[in-house]
Amino acid sequence: MLRKTVLLTIGLLFVSGLALSAGGKAPTKIATGTIKALNEDSLTIQQGSVEFSFVVSEDTKVKGTKKEGKETAFTDLLHVDQRVTVRYQEKDGDLQAVEVRLLS
Repeated sequence: MLRKTVLLTIGLLFVSGLALSAGGKAPTKIATGTIKALNEDSLTIQQGSVEFSFVVSEDTKVKGTKKEGKETAFTDLLHVDQRVTVRYQEKDGDLQAVEVRLLS
């Protein structure tokens, strides 16, 4: 009987943890590809035969550039045909870029 109670408690805690994590932030996903287009509020990359278009905001971080961390426009940090990895979240039907990392 004690064993069933312990297993039931562990199962409930596991399910509760899943429910809490699902109610928080959207999971972060990753895409790596070549920049095909960019402007001050969007970035499009090509990954194989698939294109991803991301929303870019002032909260989007850019890593791996010489000007990293400086007050520089997004479009001055990255350029078409560069390879990047984008960490993003799906929000309100958009892919919102959290971080863009320039690959060498």
